[in-house]
Amino acid sequence: MDSHDGKDGRLIFPLFLTIVVGIFSACNDNTIVGSELSPDPVTVGADTIYLSDVSVVRSPAFSGNLPHVTAGAVEDPIFGSISATALIRPVLSREVGVDTIGENAVARLNLNIMELYGPEDKPVEFEIIETARRWRGSSWRYDSIPDLKHPNGVVGSFQVTGADSVSVRLSDEWTKRYREIFLLRESDYRDSLYLADLPGLAIVPVNSDSRLVFMEAGRITISFTADDGTRDLSRGLASWAVSMEHNPPDGSMTGTSLPVDNFFGHIICLDVPFTEDFLGSRNLSRLELVLYEDTLRLNMQDPPGFERPRPENVRMYYLNEDQINYAILGDPRLQTSKRSEDNSFRLPLTSLANERLHRSPDTTRKLYLTTGANDGRIIPAMITGPDDPARPPKLLVTSVSR
Repeated sequence: MDSHDGKDGRLIFPLFLTIVVGIFSACNDNTIVGSELSPDPVTVGADTIYLSDVSVVRSPAFSGNLPHVTAGAVEDPIFGSISATALIRPVLSREVGVDTIGENAVARLNLNIMELYGPEDKPVEFEIIETARRWRGSSWRYDSIPDLKHPNGVVGSFQVTGADSVSVRLSDEWTKRYREIFLLRESDYRDSLYLADLPGLAIVPVNSDSRLVFMEAGRITISFTADDGTRDLSRGLASWAVSMEHNPPDGSMTGTSLPVDNFFGHIICLDVPFTEDFLGSRNLSRLELVLYEDTLRLNMQDPPGFERPRPENVRMYYLNEDQINYAILGDPRLQTSKRSEDNSFRLPLTSLANERLHRSPDTTRKLYLTTGANDGRIIPAMITGPDDPARPPKLLVTSVSR
């Protein structure tokens, strides 16, 4: 049976009352009153609290060495212009006497395109450009700006039309320099020379209004093939990252609709006081946060054939404001998938509320929402805001009193 600490001491309810409360909590938002279910009169109340203190904050996350990399450019009618450059650095490791690269070997960059974002009829053109200085994937953020050897550093180009594998021949000059460093004996000098002379490659979009391309980092390789057609060598990546420029359209953040994403360029912040005055009771049997995806706006503004990844789930964090830059990279407090019947995200806050009400009151931390994990892809969404007349953010509160 359930027990709750309330103003009048410890209240202990029979199991069948708990079941009744659970049934009522799944009903509509009207107040429900029950009586004569226990020796003492019991009232089960179901209330709705509409949230008004909802805002959007920014804290672009680290983008290096994640499961995916993104490259390309798109003009999104709702989220604005997004341009992404992928940075990659091939592995240099070599087993002496076994691994080799022939003098006239051809180098190819092999990519696996898993998903595209944008107009389905537009191809994406890219240039592969050398980076001008070394960079560190572990400390690279989405808003970091790469230094490129342009135009003299272009070592290849290609076009993407759909989700498929792409193999791009790299320049003979770049291949020669990689081969010379690769064939040196293992030493600190060899590694330092590699980072100084070949710090990496950037996959840079050429056309600004096309599509974004998502690639699996673990399936990106550099292969070297000899003159006779036999494959000498294939190497994966030592480090990778994504640089992004995002310019939201004017009026994208209003009280009726708020942007949110998984790379922390837009994080929805909800200030929910977990107090008796705000929630109306200390004896909560259920507290649920309900947020809605603004599918009406998406359907009205998206042109025909426009493809945008939809969030698979949302994540909720409970943090102080000064923790956003680092703590939001860890595991969330809660996460949930979208409910297809009404396009809502429902997050159970009962445990968190009871912690605050009965153990350790805390008025400094807030709830922060993102669209899933930061995994190198770009996944935006629109959530209806507090000024939406039909589906604003709300709390569904079920309480028990006697």
